[in-house]
Amino acid sequence: MRLCFLLMCSLMAFNFNAQSIVDIKNYGAKGDGITDDTKAFYAAIQDNAEKKNIIDGKNRTYRILTSIDLTISYANLKNFNFILGEDYKDQGRFVLKSPNVILENIFIDGGRNTYKKGLENWYTLGKENNIPSIYPQTPDVFYIIGLEETAKYVITNLKMINIHAGSCITIVTHGTVNMDNLYFKNISNKTFDIYHSNDEGKNALGQTTIGYAYAENVGQLPDYILLDKKKRSTKDGVFMAQSSFNFVVSYGNFYADKLEVENYGSTAVTPDRNSFFKAKDIIIRNNLNKSYSNNPSGALWFEACQKVEVENVDIDISKRNFNDYRFDNSAIYIYGYNSNIQINNVKINANDKTLNKGIKGAFKGKNFVNIDQVDLTGKFRDKSIFFGDLDSSADISLNFKTLNVNANDVLFYNVKKINISNFQKNNLNDVSFSLTRPDLKKVAQYHIKKTNLKEVKADKSVLVNLPPNTIKINP
Repeated sequence: MRLCFLLMCSLMAFNFNAQSIVDIKNYGAKGDGITDDTKAFYAAIQDNAEKKNIIDGKNRTYRILTSIDLTISYANLKNFNFILGEDYKDQGRFVLKSPNVILENIFIDGGRNTYKKGLENWYTLGKENNIPSIYPQTPDVFYIIGLEETAKYVITNLKMINIHAGSCITIVTHGTVNMDNLYFKNISNKTFDIYHSNDEGKNALGQTTIGYAYAENVGQLPDYILLDKKKRSTKDGVFMAQSSFNFVVSYGNFYADKLEVENYGSTAVTPDRNSFFKAKDIIIRNNLNKSYSNNPSGALWFEACQKVEVENVDIDISKRNFNDYRFDNSAIYIYGYNSNIQINNVKINANDKTLNKGIKGAFKGKNFVNIDQVDLTGKFRDKSIFFGDLDSSADISLNFKTLNVNANDVLFYNVKKINISNFQKNNLNDVSFSLTRPDLKKVAQYHIKKTNLKEVKADKSVLVNLPPNTIKINP
């Protein structure tokens, strides 16, 4: 009897708190893909915010032509297909100032290179490497902000294609973001861009968790655009989209289970100044010659994260646009600033000197980098591996368990401590340890326990422990 009573109480509580499901047609939306349903959405979201009802689109197609800008306590949209209008200059978008937003089963076709008329509109943002950087004039499709620590955002089963905008999704919050089963294709600039700070890190809090996300053809420019109100050709590479940072989370904690990208602009995956970045199974491909950036580009880019734990990275870059070669692009770029980094199982392949570097590391402050397994093949324009400091304050400890390199030169530059358990090379020109800072020559220690290298270049005054079959020579 007591069990039955408890079950009845639970059911009563559940029913009491159950959300109502409201059909958007009750607010006058047609859902025919032709009628402008913007006003209906504005009314429906506003009316159901306090009630915390689910607004259901019944998988019909809705045409949104202008901005829906609301300050509300809650929004829950489910089962919608959207088209955003035929004009690049003024397309539909959602600006939601709310601590609670749920988006489920959403499909958006922005019409880029399909039903949109005219040219994409961009403006000159500044310069990078003496090349003008450009940014979309069209704002984000979803812009969501809620700085409360209790803010919660849930986005599941989202598909966005043919989008020209600053980003598909931008969220600014000190709360939590949970996203799963995301799909993006033909995106001019950014897929998602999550900020856990609104003041460049002075106040940073919150976390983002990604279940699965896929992106294809991000950051590729069409042959002609409208730049600063003038028609311009993109073929000569005199300007570049600098900020097409794909899958970017800034500050806070960033957790990801599987991220997959095919053809990226500036970056494919971008943990940016996170307190903790933890990810498993990152797959990146680039086989399109329209991909380039003057930032420079990096398939996987770690930007000054405090702690990193990554397992299973697979990067294959077979083709990039020739403009990308002008800058110091790489498959993996690690900018360490008092960082502790652990990466397990890395595979990198690059063909036909598509990249300048395979793995690039540049550091400030005190940094610990541990990479268990690296298999690196290809032809690089500069170095297959390069690690070095950015200023005299850098203190770098670098550890590899197994390093298999079938590529060109490896250079470690002003690294204080290096341990390599097993270094195997094939078609490698040379391995160099170079020191330009006098203070490091007394303390730098390099150890290679097992290798098939015949010789290693190292400064005369530096201690290098090598197996008996390997000799040390001056660079």
